[in-house]
Amino acid sequence: LRPVTRIIAALRGRVPVILFARGAHEVWDSLADTGAQVLGVDWTVSLAAVARQLPARVAVQGNLDPCLLTTSAPVVARETRRILEAMRDRPGHIFNLGHGVPPTAKLECIESLVETVQNFSTARPAAAETGSP
Repeated sequence: LRPVTRIIAALRGRVPVILFARGAHEVWDSLADTGAQVLGVDWTVSLAAVARQLPARVAVQGNLDPCLLTTSAPVVARETRRILEAMRDRPGHIFNLGHGVPPTAKLECIESLVETVQNFSTARPAAAETGSP
């Protein structure tokens, strides 16, 4: 990670840096120490679990399984909401796919993803809206 850290240091202040290290699941603290402002997280790990391991100064980006875009709109909406709910209280979350759009993605699934993210409110629903006492 030394070369990455040097590159990020050279860029500091001129551009924000998002570091995506696919498969680097055991070194989140080392990735955060590179100076990147955001860490990209692939779909194979729990985004919320990773976020809990990172300092608040490091945002997280991710991480819907791109293969879900080949299923159905309701499945995509459900899984998108699951991630958004898990990250609700974590400042600095950038929602995206865990890694690329597959060529077999269905347009209705992509639309469902975009609509779900756009319509998601970070405000907590009132107890009456959730059905809770």
